Amino acid sequence: MAPPEPAAAAGTVRFVVLGGSAPATVQLIDALAERPPELPGPLPTGLDVVLYGRSQERLAHVAAAARLRAAQLGLAVTVTTETDRSGALAGADVVLNQIRPGGLEQRSIDESFPRQFGIPGEETLGPGGFACAVRAVAALRPVWADVASRCPRALLINLTNPAGIVTQAARAAFGLDVISVGGGPARPRRRDRAAGQVRRTESCRLVRAGVGGRTRPTVRPGRRARP
Repeated sequence: MAPPEPAAAAGTVRFVVLGGSAPATVQLIDALAERPPELPGPLPTGLDVVLYGRSQERLAHVAAAARLRAAQLGLAVTVTTETDRSGALAGADVVLNQIRPGGLEQRSIDESFPRQFGIPGEETLGPGGFACAVRAVAALRPVWADVASRCPRALLINLTNPAGIVTQAARAAFGLDVISVGGGPARPRRRDRAAGQVRRTESCRLVRAGVGGRTRPTVRPGRRARP
């Protein structure tokens, strides 16, 4: 297993998107451009967005659209593509996971087969959610291993459903610093503040969007909490 490479140059944030060939990835540029000015911490002097995916052709189209949108918004960002996951993750500061194991075809199955038992179909709850969880945890395990190996100090943002179970798996197996965006049962634990630092008792953070919730910062021992 190759050792992790050093982080990006000072002042530059390396932002890696796993599943970066999805068309919706372009919306990330808008989100980055809308960073609230009142957030604590200095703005990065450079932003390197790396889109990782399996199809170079699809990645190229998404990257071109992302560059165009960045230019329209006046956002200083470099957008590159990578089909080698290990290379994409090397030295990453932030990793956004939006991989959907099984694709939309499998989601359709997850949300339809429970109906034959009189149960609503949903990819985060019930039989459909459990089927989705089994598939996602198994598929993402090697991904989490690569994150732990290539960029162990990176902040991992998970969008893959079922969010709570996927986040718990990443934390329990590899101790990753995770934010899960979406609903889920993973519960952040209490933390202690001392000398301006936050000491974590769990390496998991949960942001519940759309179902009511809040962000609870948790960091590695000796590291400052991210906003």
